[in-house]
Formats: sequence, C-alpha cells, structure tokens
Amino acid sequence: MDVTPNQRLADPSSAGSPVAGDARIALIDQLWSANPYSRLLPLDPGGITRAFQQLWLDALRRPDHAWAASVEMAEQYRRVMANAAYRLWGGNGVPPVAEPDRATGVSPRRTGTRTPPSTP
Repeated sequence: MDVTPNQRLADPSSAGSPVAGDARIALIDQLWSANPYSRLLPLDPGGITRAFQQLWLDALRRPDHAWAASVEMAEQYRRVMANAAYRLWGGNGVPPVAEPDRATGVSPRRTGTRTPPSTP
C-alpha cells in the first residue's frame, strides 16, 4: 500500500509517517546512549527530536494557524521592546506590558515561573 504525503501529514503515527519509526531518531537515541554524559543528564534527545518534528508537521498541516501564532508573537515582542525603549528614554508613567500575578508571584503565561521576592 502506497502512502501519499498528505496521508503522512494527516496521521503522524501511520507507517509512512516521517515520525513513526524514523531511523534518524533511533540513531540519535543510540548515540546518546553511547555518550558517557547520558548517565549524568536525564535527557531524551529522540523525544525532543520527535517533539520538534510534531511541531513542524502541525505547521505544515495548518499554515494559517502557524502564521497567526507567528504574527501574535511578533506583535508581543514589538510591544515589549517599545515599552523597554520608552522606559529607557525616561518614560516612567507607562505601565508594563506583562507582569506577574501579585498574589501568587506566577506569570500568567508561564506557570511555575516565580518572581524573586522583593527586598524590604
């Protein structure tokens, strides 16, 4: 049975998918296992490679979604940089673009990121 490229993109777990049973990922896993540092660092380079492949396959499947996310990230970056430049030039009255939740100290977009405690 021949698998078309569109079928591979639609179902990454299919037999013809570049993610399922990829020889490069197996090689990456074998090379990491042979590395002496693999016993010190609990990394899964094959899993990391699979995750990035899934991201790229999703971007190829839904380019409009990938483009929208890219535009949103660029707009957020522009706002942060403009705010930083304004503050550098002496504009103290502008509120920050992003700030952590005061009650928990956790950033609203990044859970688990704590702000350092303020010194009295």
